[in-house]
Amino acid sequence: MPAGRDVEGGNGQVPWRIVRDRAETIARIVVSAESVEVEPDARGHDLTRIRVRIENLMPMREGASRRDDALRQALVGTHTLLAVCGGSFLSLTDPPSGLESAAAACSNIHCWPVLVGDPQRQDILLSSPIVLYDFPSIAPESPESLFDGTEIDELLTLRILTLTDEEKAQARATDDRARHVIDRVESLSDDQRGKLHGVMHPVEQSVPEDHAWRTLLNPPGEASPESASIEIGGVSILKGSRVRLRPVRRADPIDTFMAGRLARVEGIFHDVDGRTHVAVVVDDDPAGDLHAEFGRFLYYGPEEIEPARPADEERM
Repeated sequence: MPAGRDVEGGNGQVPWRIVRDRAETIARIVVSAESVEVEPDARGHDLTRIRVRIENLMPMREGASRRDDALRQALVGTHTLLAVCGGSFLSLTDPPSGLESAAAACSNIHCWPVLVGDPQRQDILLSSPIVLYDFPSIAPESPESLFDGTEIDELLTLRILTLTDEEKAQARATDDRARHVIDRVESLSDDQRGKLHGVMHPVEQSVPEDHAWRTLLNPPGEASPESASIEIGGVSILKGSRVRLRPVRRADPIDTFMAGRLARVEGIFHDVDGRTHVAVVVDDDPAGDLHAEFGRFLYYGPEEIEPARPADEERM
């Protein structure tokens, strides 16, 4: 992918310019296949495991040391779309009976493959850095393609409505798409906006109760979040443990307010990349018990919490 520059605006009608620079990127895609043995009760399946490896071959530019420099030539948000002729893909989320071990043996790094397209054919697979169900679809409540067609529609719709007339005029002037989105949001009725607030839809595929999102966070064979434990500073931390928060990421303003607060551990989770996350509820949060009941936790890495001291326990 060659280096390049895109420029928007600065043409008389729009007095400002938006400049997007792209650094040269060289990548390699390696695809291989191998036959897979299946369990005796799954005989008749001619099973093949496909491996796709995407490699960035660009060396870091001389003098580049910041994260922003690396992002200029990084393969950010890479999606892989695979199609097969004369065959079909098997679901890794809900594999057929007898093929569970073959599905579990697949390793997916920074991606999550799901079936897309025609459910009757199952011949297209999307692998992206987003956790989805098989055959994902846009929610029918979304009036059109506003943003990303998911739960954030309501948040960004309400945010647009808080803009001043001057801010809306500036946004409309950037490009036709921005103008269309703002006009469409302003035309939504109260009923249409209300439908964006959230609706529960049944999941058509048969996913066992113990294989839902919790399984994605804690792979098969590992302890459940409620029974898992980790050791921090020689102290075993598990559900019910009292800890003090010491956020180090500062990725969100809320981390500033949580620093030094006492909290109760509600579970130990592991994500699809193998990282550990400690789910907590802050002690002095008036709605803490309600958050715990609905599973709305704050998540911190083990390096961001410390066991509560005896003096802290007395205060609790």
